[in-house]
Amino acid sequence: MFQCTATGDIQPSFKWTRNGKDISGESKDVFESPLTTTNFTYSGVVEDDTTAEFKCTADFEGQTHTSQPASVTVLKVTTPPKDVYGVVGGAASLSCVSAGDPAPSGFTWQRDGVEVEEEDTVTSPSASSAQSKITISDLARKDHGDYTCVPDYPADLDSLFTGGTTSSSPGKLSVIGLTEPPVQTIVKVGDKAVFTCKANAVPVPTLSWFKSGSTITSGVSSPKTVGDEVVSFLTINNVGDSDVAPYSCKADYPSLGSHLSEDAYLRFRGIEEPPVVTPAVIGKSNKLNCTARGESEAELKWLSNGTEITASDQYSIFTASNFDADKKQDLIDTRTILTVSTVSLEVSYLKITCSATWTSANGQSSEVVSDPISFDPLYVYKSPKNTIAVRYTMVELSCSATRTPLIRWDRSGRTYGVGIIEIDGDERTHSTLRIGNVTQADQGKIWCVAEYDGGMHDSNKAELTVVGITSEPRTATLSRRGLSVEFTCIVDRYPANTVSWYKGEDKIQNYDNRKDMTKEERDFVVEYKLAISSVTEEDIGPYHCKVEYPQGEQISQPAYLQIQEPARSR
Repeated sequence: MFQCTATGDIQPSFKWTRNGKDISGESKDVFESPLTTTNFTYSGVVEDDTTAEFKCTADFEGQTHTSQPASVTVLKVTTPPKDVYGVVGGAASLSCVSAGDPAPSGFTWQRDGVEVEEEDTVTSPSASSAQSKITISDLARKDHGDYTCVPDYPADLDSLFTGGTTSSSPGKLSVIGLTEPPVQTIVKVGDKAVFTCKANAVPVPTLSWFKSGSTITSGVSSPKTVGDEVVSFLTINNVGDSDVAPYSCKADYPSLGSHLSEDAYLRFRGIEEPPVVTPAVIGKSNKLNCTARGESEAELKWLSNGTEITASDQYSIFTASNFDADKKQDLIDTRTILTVSTVSLEVSYLKITCSATWTSANGQSSEVVSDPISFDPLYVYKSPKNTIAVRYTMVELSCSATRTPLIRWDRSGRTYGVGIIEIDGDERTHSTLRIGNVTQADQGKIWCVAEYDGGMHDSNKAELTVVGITSEPRTATLSRRGLSVEFTCIVDRYPANTVSWYKGEDKIQNYDNRKDMTKEERDFVVEYKLAISSVTEEDIGPYHCKVEYPQGEQISQPAYLQIQEPARSR
């Protein structure tokens, strides 16, 4: 803002010029005879204004008077902060210089538009300039960003900054270092261990590996740039006792500093003897074993479908280790045994795992879980069915079992044998028992027994029912012709059946007037009769009955009708 005062009895008009060019604009004139004061606001101050001449001309009704030239002093940041790099854990400095009269009383620093808390150091290179320097120590990733400095001027100068801002352009602080330091690695004895180290690739660092604080080169890969990172691997093959140690990686940035990772430990922690799929006879007990190995004792748990198994009537758990407090032991084995009192089909469907957990002195823990396994159920999965057989016919019963057991057949303590065996690979075994000329003696409970190395499994018991003729017709001898005779055939009533009568090979028909066939049902049997009246010579011969069931038929032994007249006396 410019101010110009003229004196006279009348109020003049004013004109403002810059280097002789009219720049008149909005102004405020105050007339208090004999003085008139005008205030002119000049906006949009630029660098060239520092060398320009600003004048005001008072016009008293045609008579003019021009002032001496005035100049503009521009207050600005002449040296903004530069882009810098800083290593994680180290320090970085940014500075800026502001010129103008008066010099700023101080500076405010911002990161990404937010004021930072670090204090700056202000110096005055000259009477009309000031320098601010900010140093950020113990750098962290959060310190990365765009930094600007803002000079602080007296409050009475605020009205002069109508055309812009005194904030500097931004300078970027790039915080660099390890982006992926090595982490604790847990392996089994004899396995391969791989540590990974990644760092910012700009500027290019040198990556180094250390074991227990000493530099190592064996197993270290050459650094490779991938995108905006550089990566190196440390590979340890056939891990042994001497490899158990803390490992670290360091990124060195020339003239900037270095970033060293925390120790990453190589530890022996693993399940050396995981539970395996175990053949188990259904209905019998069985066991699963699990052994974990590490630098300390492990806490072992058994899980079923992800849920911890606890001791109960169904399960018992035994756990022990070879830890000896009086000995120096690099590795300690912890072993647990899960005993299932009775393996059922439901138990065989479960996915069982063994979990080993190691807890370090600092409270950090790691867990290793075995692959899930299940019992391989050994049992008769297809039992023989209840069967009805007709006497003196052949009957078949079958059963099937998992895997390849020896299958035998029993009936109330009597062993029939192994039957006819058919093996379906190593997955299934089928047995068929054939009983020829079945009799009443074969009737009763029959089952098959699958004999495995781990025990035996019985099938369900099947009821074998033998039906047929319980009383056959008997031979009849008549003393003379013309008499009557009756044959009786008694059969089991169930299942439903039909009975036919035969003379020799000829079936006796119902329309024979002299032959009468009757049927009488009782509780469990049916009595069939064949009555022949007025026996003649043609009726002499063998007679039999035939009973037919859905399961088969039975024919009786022949019963003979004969006539033996007494000898005549002479």
